[in-house]
Amino acid sequence: MPEWILGLDGGGTKTVLAVANRTGTVRQVIAGAGINPFDNPAWQIELTKILDQVLLPPDQIAFSSFGMPGYGESDTVSALQLEAARGWAGERCGVQNDVAVAFAGALAGESGVLVLAGTGSMAWGENTKHKVARVGGWGEGFGDEGSAHWIGLQALQKLSWTIDGRLLDAEFRLGLLEHVGIKEGELISWFYALSHPRPKIAALAKVVDKLAGLGNLTAKHVLLEAAQHLSQLGLAAQKQLKLEQTSFSCAGSVFKSLMVRETVKHRLSTLGTWLEPAASPLAGALFSAAQNASWDVDRSWLKQIHQDLGRNTP
Repeated sequence: MPEWILGLDGGGTKTVLAVANRTGTVRQVIAGAGINPFDNPAWQIELTKILDQVLLPPDQIAFSSFGMPGYGESDTVSALQLEAARGWAGERCGVQNDVAVAFAGALAGESGVLVLAGTGSMAWGENTKHKVARVGGWGEGFGDEGSAHWIGLQALQKLSWTIDGRLLDAEFRLGLLEHVGIKEGELISWFYALSHPRPKIAALAKVVDKLAGLGNLTAKHVLLEAAQHLSQLGLAAQKQLKLEQTSFSCAGSVFKSLMVRETVKHRLSTLGTWLEPAASPLAGALFSAAQNASWDVDRSWLKQIHQDLGRNTP
């Protein structure tokens, strides 16, 4: 029986893959571009680039777990994602939404609610009977509130207001313009010339967080509104599952913002127990693969995987 498993955590901006064994030792970690099929027409090409770098042939891997953005949200797209995974791994693989593997990593297989905010946003809840609740994740067209992309769009809106004089905040205006590298009159042409704009707009969230850290009130307002949206996602998932004693956790780049993290933590802690993530989404993908391979794994194995990934992730 093969002694290796493979886990993949796909995102809108970045994808990471890892191969590990029964002892929780990571052999290989690969990073690549985002593979969200709803905003990257070349997602299959990017996935192939990543899989082509795996050192082990598929027949030496006991199980491969693919966390794919958008999986389960469109029958046509989900079928293509499953076909792509099986085209490389064969039948010994499983595909699930990327938030599901983040949930597995953060809560170590226990019931509760995960609020994820990266390029997009969603809450994922599971009860003790493995009933699932999904809230949000509607995409940038009319959803993904509180996500990095949402924060980036809010920042651009506020930037346009400062240029118009509708909002008096020179610090915010200069900070955004300097990061983008444009002058005031170039904002429209810059925006509509963006190729693959979603991750580039999402990248502005880091600038907003930096400005908030310096005390900028406009940036703070955007982040507090994002935290309110994310808290509402978690609350809605809790209500769907009728969980009384809820464990809440988080994942995604937006929660690197201390203001967002602490605000969401404070609000959800009044409704349940806040748990710091046990492990990363990539560790969650490997944990899921190990369980599907019928390996005897537990929280300590997940912790070992998480620590080894920290030493090896590029």
